[in-house]
Amino acid sequence: MADWIKMRSSLLTNPRVTRMARLLLQDAEFLAWMYSGRDVTRDESVTKRDIPVVTRIVVGGLLPVWSMANETAGRDGVVRHASSHEVDDAAGIPGFFRALTAVEWAEELDDQSGVRFINFEEHNSPQKERSLTGKSGAERTKEYRERKKREAEEAAQRDAERDGPGDVTVTSHRDDREEKSRGEKKNPSGSRASSKSPRKPAGSKRVPVDFSVTADMEAWASEDAPLIDWRRETEKFRDWEFKTPRTDWAATWRTWMRKAQESAVERGQSAGASGSIFAGAI
Repeated sequence: MADWIKMRSSLLTNPRVTRMARLLLQDAEFLAWMYSGRDVTRDESVTKRDIPVVTRIVVGGLLPVWSMANETAGRDGVVRHASSHEVDDAAGIPGFFRALTAVEWAEELDDQSGVRFINFEEHNSPQKERSLTGKSGAERTKEYRERKKREAEEAAQRDAERDGPGDVTVTSHRDDREEKSRGEKKNPSGSRASSKSPRKPAGSKRVPVDFSVTADMEAWASEDAPLIDWRRETEKFRDWEFKTPRTDWAATWRTWMRKAQESAVERGQSAGASGSIFAGAI
């Protein structure tokens, strides 16, 4: 059996969603609704042309169906006293339940006492259970920020240990004068050419043209910034001009993604979001 649906950007290209679109284009009830009763001859060219449109209709219907299941289904994924008609009405699409059944995302109980969303309970919990056991949006936001703060501090400590004392700013004026005096004795002319410290690479206020997101960075974004579209944010990142020059663009990219994730969390909290949509795997 298939796992229940996970709402994500790749849902439009999911084989089951595409198959639902093809099935609906062969469903007489759906065709009458889609084309307002016109007599439409279904040939391969017409079907191929309409697949992208109907696929988006399918994705649009999945959200209200998930909302219905999320609010009314039991731990077994069954919505009692519901039938295929209620599912079609929730989606707003005739024939929607038949397509769900064909791809093994739903089924009607044999005794006609309700409908079951297959494996829904593995990745979702009823809303009333989340309200009793789940954390509030403010608590989740606080924990997220504290965790990111710890990670940033640990990363800064690792960078300091890796770079060594040459990058540590000297705050004592006396030590600074002594260091300058020793440097003048070794190099009376005052020229900096004899300094043994390697010159740091020149920074830039714009992202270099050869900057690319690696597989490790993609994995990091999926884990640490799950609420954002990192590809879209990367395009914004490339177009941005920073106030100060940067050299470590991978670290700058991660900082950008963290801020985008925090903004997404705050937007979700202000909208009163109660949980992830379609939280599961296909």
